[in-house]
Parts: sequence; structure tokens; C-alpha cells
Amino acid sequence: MSEQAATRMDAALRQLLQSPTPSRNEATRWSNTGFRLALGLAQALQVGAVGAATMAALVQPSQIAPVAALGLVGIGALVAVLLQHEAGVDPLERNGRAGRAAAATLAAVVLVGAWLLVALPGDGSQRLPILVWSLAWGGLAAGAAAATQLAAARLAQRLDLGRGVLLVGPRDWIERTRRRLSAGPGHAWRLAAAVDDRDRTALAQATDPTAARRVDVVLVSVDTARDPARLQDLLDYLADQRVRMCVAFDLPPRCVRPQGEGVIAGIPVVELVAPCQSGWPGMAKRGLDIVVSLVALVLVAAVLALAAVAIAIESPGPVLFRQWRFGAGSRPFLMLKLRTMRPADGDPTGATRTTRRDPRVTRLGRILRRASIDELPQLINVLRGEMSLVGPRPHPLHMRVGDDYFFEAVERYRARHAVRPGLTGWAQLNGSRGEVDTLEKARRRVELDLWYIENWSLALDLRILVRTALGGFLSLRAD
Repeated sequence: MSEQAATRMDAALRQLLQSPTPSRNEATRWSNTGFRLALGLAQALQVGAVGAATMAALVQPSQIAPVAALGLVGIGALVAVLLQHEAGVDPLERNGRAGRAAAATLAAVVLVGAWLLVALPGDGSQRLPILVWSLAWGGLAAGAAAATQLAAARLAQRLDLGRGVLLVGPRDWIERTRRRLSAGPGHAWRLAAAVDDRDRTALAQATDPTAARRVDVVLVSVDTARDPARLQDLLDYLADQRVRMCVAFDLPPRCVRPQGEGVIAGIPVVELVAPCQSGWPGMAKRGLDIVVSLVALVLVAAVLALAAVAIAIESPGPVLFRQWRFGAGSRPFLMLKLRTMRPADGDPTGATRTTRRDPRVTRLGRILRRASIDELPQLINVLRGEMSLVGPRPHPLHMRVGDDYFFEAVERYRARHAVRPGLTGWAQLNGSRGEVDTLEKARRRVELDLWYIENWSLALDLRILVRTALGGFLSLRAD
């Protein structure tokens, strides 16, 4: 990392320490993702309802098992989502999307009908009615899917949910690319910022943690990509941001296919960096977080209630302790813990490091910390989307190593914020837990966190969760 990039990052994070409230830009970005997910679920439910209605009208309970019926509905809904995903259906790109949504939904319903034709027992007398009903219900579902798509596009336009684009390159290239973005389909893309790659001050401002949260895609000119130093600086600046970085080719529109993974608003691109834990694996990880945290909260509710009563009896004050921690994208959030210190001794900034046999920790707090029961309220942070079950542990904003802030003392520190922080993590299972009182311990922890990010998979997450459940959360030395 260049000295200039490191200085810029330190200054940006120091500024966050003064005002840790998350920006509205980040909330808009997450609502963008949530909007697309809600639309996909709505269209899947449409197909499921059509499949259920078809079977309710034509199939007697004695002819087909309820499990098989549910399976047909699920298959139809899944196929609808997959077909629409492959067709590039996007509520923010209106041109032709409603027609493709209708075609994908019709295909899914017809597939359910075809499955019924093959799987339904009997003499075959119901095959023609099934075919007619499938086509009829398919037509209705297709119309509903198209209407949903059009309504979603209008709503997305009003909410300004287009993906933010940061342009980095020469000024003449920026002007040409800006015009092509504005002429793109629907409202899928919006210009977040444009920076001349020779203007270091403007580049630093555009990639500031606050400004970078408005960006989903960074388009870099070919000339910029050819300069290793400038490209490396840009990669360092955005190391903790969930953005795609692409090299954009300045080809005339007639030479480019209008759609595809390698095209953004009619501009051909080659992806250099993809967001960590993105796509279907990232969605699966988030789904696992929601399901497991919900189940875990139910299972540990009695433990939390008993601990809360015991804390209130031992010392007056709030049961929960809230502290600002670094989250994904270096975005601060309030992490929840059961209070293990007296209210007057707690440090919401994290500037005072908890030491071994820390006198501020109460007798009950020592027990809660050793069993990691004080960490259980973070399941609520997981449900909110501020944390994940597995990931680098979130650090307090003011956490120090010696006389320096953690983010200033350890190189590549910010890269650990490229994913959501975790309730448990690879570093904690490999002995890097508890007090960080030396630079060597700090570097070791960051090294393990970065190894996890670079080697992440759902299988690795499950492995970490199993090891945690088998005792990895216990720390008899924690106090």
C-alpha cells in the first residue's frame, strides 16, 4: 500500500471516530438489495399460488400426496426465480423486462403442468383439463408478473434505487461514459461520482468511506488500468467496500450486445474485483444467518432472561451494553452485549482495553465472559444484518495497540471490513482471542481474518460454526 493511501485511510477512519452514525447513503444501498429480493419473492409467490390453485382445482387428495404437491409448488417458484435471473429481469431496467418476466413465469407454470401430466396417476382422462388449466393460469400469472415488474420499476424510480457508479479515468473518457450511462435502460444506473485519475485529492474524496458507500460499481478506463501504481492505489482505497471494480472499454454502441454480465448500461466491461460474499453464495450465507440466529434466540431465551435478572440484582443499571464497532465497509454500528461491568466502569468508546483480571469486571460478569454468554445478544445484530454468524470479530472504534489506533498500527487492517463482522470467527478458533496487548498479536489476528475472507466458503462457515458449538465459544481465561 502506498504511503498516500495509508494516510488517507487513517484520516478517514479518524473522522468516523468523531461521528459514528451510519450515513443515509448506506441505508439506501441496502434498501436497493432488499427491494430486488422482495420483488423476487413476490414473483415466486405468484407462481406458487398458481401451482397451488391448479392442483386444488384438478387433483383430489387421494390421488397425490401433499408432500408431492408442495414439491411441485416449490419447483415452479424456484424455476420462475431462476429463469428471471438468467433473463436479466431487473425492476430498475424497464425496457423489455416486463415481457421477459411474463415469459419466465409462464414457462414456470407450464413446467408445473407438464410435471403433473407425467406424475399424476390414473387413466389419463385428466390430462387435457390439466393442460388447459395450466395454460389459463399461466396466462394470468404472466400478466401478474408483468404488472408487478412495471409497478416495481415505477416505485424504484421514485425511490432512486439505481446502482451508483464511480468513474475513474481521463476527462474526455469520463464525458463519453457519462453520456452513455444517462442514456442507459430505465433507471438502473446513476452516476455517483466522476474523478480524473490524475487528481489525487478528488480521488481521495470520492473513495472516502462516507462517499464510497454511494458506490456499487467502479468503472476504470483502460488507460488507468494500465498504470499499476494508480490501479493499486484505487484497490487499496476501496479494500473495505462491497463494490465491483471493472475496466470499461470505450467501444461504440453498435459493437456491443445490449445485455449480459459483461455489459453495464451498454458499456462492455471486464470485472477485476467482485464484492466479497456476493451472488447466490452470499444470499445463502445471509439466509443461514437469519435461520440460525432466529432458532438460537429461541433456544437461549431462558438463559438470557436468567442472566438479565442476575445482572440487575448484582448491580443497578441497564442490562445491555452498547458499543460502537466497525462493521462492513468500515461502517459503524452499535453492538449489543450483556453488561459485565458496573455502569460507571464501562467504556462505550473501547479506548480502554480490557485486561486479564480486569478489576472493572463484576463476579457475575467474569462467568458470563468465560462462557461467552455476554455475546449472545449479538444474535440480534445478526438478524438486523449488521453482523453475520461467522466473520472477523468487530473491533471498537477507538481500540488501540500500544499508543496507536488498531487501524493505524496494522497494515491492510481495513481489508477485514470487506465483509460483515461475525459472532464467531476463524481467528477466535485459532487462538487469537482476548486481550490484544502487543503488535504481534494484532498482526496475527488481522492475518487470520484476511485468510478467512480470501478463502471464504459456506463449507468453511459451517466448519467454524460446528467447532464453536462444540466448545469453541468457551474461554476459561477470559475475564
